[in-house]
Amino acid sequence: MTDQDISNEIFADLNAFRSNGKMRKLLNDYHTMRKRNKISKNLPYARCFDVVSESKNNWLFILSKAPSSKKYRTTDDVNTPLLLHYESTEGVMVIKVTTSGGLDFYNSNFFDTYNEAMNLNLQKTIEIAKHFFINNGYYSAGSMYIGDEEYVLCKCKEGFLLGDISEDKKRIIMLSFISNNSSGDLLRIGNDLIDSLQKTIEEQLNESDFNREKYFVNADVLSNIRAA
Repeated sequence: MTDQDISNEIFADLNAFRSNGKMRKLLNDYHTMRKRNKISKNLPYARCFDVVSESKNNWLFILSKAPSSKKYRTTDDVNTPLLLHYESTEGVMVIKVTTSGGLDFYNSNFFDTYNEAMNLNLQKTIEIAKHFFINNGYYSAGSMYIGDEEYVLCKCKEGFLLGDISEDKKRIIMLSFISNNSSGDLLRIGNDLIDSLQKTIEEQLNESDFNREKYFVNADVLSNIRAA
């Protein structure tokens, strides 16, 4: 399959989930779980749901309280990374659908670097992936040069993601994970990304055509990163 074929199938699945009520059912199930287990309104309470689409694709939805919501009240306070996973010739591949409609690709090598950097000692790639996205479902992206090559550098809660971006800027191949216990240069870049995101949020609040959805996306990213 070409990248375009993959993209078309992913968004067809998501449209089907919305139209057939699957997304609403997951939200309602999550809400019921919180109430039944008497979960504090302050806790994220992340829960993983495995879903197979009508086209037989394997999806993983990790529902939790949105980082920018101080307290959980209704399903409007829920966020979830949209994750499709499958077996490739290189092992497990996970594709994350970004809020802008782009695609991030994470392969087994990436999750191995995360497993090692965080000393998790997990054995199955899908379990490493779940741990990663529960803790690092949001990031702020920038760029850096290694020699003459430009790479994407993303700041997440537990560290940094180094990736390679496609020419059309719609796909990122995540290459490796670097923990927060890293060099001063990376920490400086990470702080710059956080400061830039904070400035963007402040500017959004003062825009005459305030976009509520974009504002809360950025607020979730900032809240999650600062939770480290």
